[in-house]
Amino acid sequence: MNNAAIIGAYNPAIEYKDRLTVRALILNEKNEVLIINDGLLPGGGVEEHDEDIISALHRECLEEVGMTISKIKELGTVIQYRDLIHRKYIIQG
Repeated sequence: MNNAAIIGAYNPAIEYKDRLTVRALILNEKNEVLIINDGLLPGGGVEEHDEDIISALHRECLEEVGMTISKIKELGTVIQYRDLIHRKYIIQG
C-alpha cells in the first residue's frame, strides 16, 4: 500500500483493528457520480468469511443502491484511522 492516501493520523498508543472495506465510484451516462449517505460513495465492509473485494463490491452496490455493476477498475487505496473506535479502515476503491 505504498500509494495509499491517509486520512487521520496513526496513534501508536492505540491498538487499531483492521477493517477491509470497498467503495464504488459509479458514473452515469453524463459522468455524474452517485453519492449516498451524506457524501459517501456506495460501499462497505468486506465480510471476514473469505469474501474477496470484488464480491464485496458487487454485494454492497446491490444492498445500498440496488444496482449491479460492471466495468470494474481499481482506483486506489485509502487508509483511514478512527481513534474513537480503534479502527484502521483499509478502503479499496
